[in-house]
Amino acid sequence: MCFNQSFEKLLEMSRQEDLSLEQLSDRTGCCTGCGMCKQYVRVVLSTGRTSIPLMNGRALREIAEEAESAVNRQSSPQGVTAKSFESSEPRVGSRSVNGSGPSQGS
Repeated sequence: MCFNQSFEKLLEMSRQEDLSLEQLSDRTGCCTGCGMCKQYVRVVLSTGRTSIPLMNGRALREIAEEAESAVNRQSSPQGVTAKSFESSEPRVGSRSVNGSGPSQGS
């Protein structure tokens, strides 16, 4: 998705090497270009989800903050449900971010 790094690969690297977003950026270059993917990568790292529907920046920030807060409370980030990805604001498009086809809301 970003600098030729898939969300799956970034999540795997983060988990295997206990890397933060900043450390992943230093190692891979992700989130250092235009910055559009940064909120998506935050959501990936905080929820473990690698298929995310296209969303506006505010909705992504809210989901990332909700998941990061759950992690900080030592709750399961899995508490961030599919409903968390539903937004009252329109999505930017109808394809998932990973480009694998129509978003399933998962």
